[in-house]
Amino acid sequence: MSDAVTIQNAFARRAYPATVPASGSISGTVDIGGVTLTGLVTPGTLTNGTLYFRVSVDGQTYAPLYNPFGSRVQVLLGSSRAYPLDPTDFLSWQYVALETPTNEAAARVIMLVGRGI
Repeated sequence: MSDAVTIQNAFARRAYPATVPASGSISGTVDIGGVTLTGLVTPGTLTNGTLYFRVSVDGQTYAPLYNPFGSRVQVLLGSSRAYPLDPTDFLSWQYVALETPTNEAAARVIMLVGRGI
């Protein structure tokens, strides 16, 4: 069962909570099957200023996400902000996890926003 919140219909935007645990640097798995990510919203407090993505086709084996130019896909973060994402970076993947360079001081919920494909 997905934790996604459908905003309108199957092809509309959906929001997925991704929690980076306290004293952790990698979120739990987010199943985005049938959706590509288009944005994210950060909480009011963050320990880290950079967010990376890890992706998987089976939900078991994850790899860091790189773009076709060889750069790791990342977002430079600030608290209480919304960021667009390049949807083409996420078209091939069913599972996503978020990664921060160091551990978060407390659990942080980052909302991932996607659109049906």
